[in-house]
Amino acid sequence: MRNFFIFLVFGWAHAYLLTFIMIAGRTIGAYFIGGAEIWGGVLSIVVLAITLGFIVGGAFANMTQTIRMLGAFVMAAGAAAIFTFAQGGNMIAWVVTLLYRNPGVSTTYGAMLATLIVYALPIWLLSMVMPYTVRLIQPPLEMDYRKGSTNARKKESGAAIGWIILVGGVSAMLASFLVPLYFVRWYAQDNIILALIILSTVFGLSTFFVASSEDGL
Repeated sequence: MRNFFIFLVFGWAHAYLLTFIMIAGRTIGAYFIGGAEIWGGVLSIVVLAITLGFIVGGAFANMTQTIRMLGAFVMAAGAAAIFTFAQGGNMIAWVVTLLYRNPGVSTTYGAMLATLIVYALPIWLLSMVMPYTVRLIQPPLEMDYRKGSTNARKKESGAAIGWIILVGGVSAMLASFLVPLYFVRWYAQDNIILALIILSTVFGLSTFFVASSEDGL
């Protein structure tokens, strides 16, 4: 049950991440007229945020392994999206104004700056979930050499990582399919972000109720 819930929270974090990236690209593209160069600017910041999130999430995983920390990452990402919900449009408009005042600056740099200010923090926080989940789902480190548990643990670790990749891939696939084809047609973009915030809070808080005794409480 504990591992099932870890996968559930991880799957939500992955769906949230893909949804947020698609919203970022759609919004930035609407403000900055351009094609591949605008998407390149957005994706450069997205990849940087994800990479830094992997590094920091892995560092946290080396210090502690608790399902509550997994929930904290998700809740923090939801809290960070409040700024996007409340001030995202104003901040992007401010960056556009800067470009108008400096016509010699490429719009790609404007797209990068807007993505960094408005979308990078939630993406960075959500990226911490991946390495933390890998460590959290691992079997215990203690090995009984008399029972030959080293090889068994390697097999269990490989299977766990395989399930993590599967859950992440399916969650990302569903988000990339449902968000552009249905949700953005049915709901305003701000409502989608608000839903992400609310659901992230629910998933995050629920980890505090289902965490097992091995989390230290």
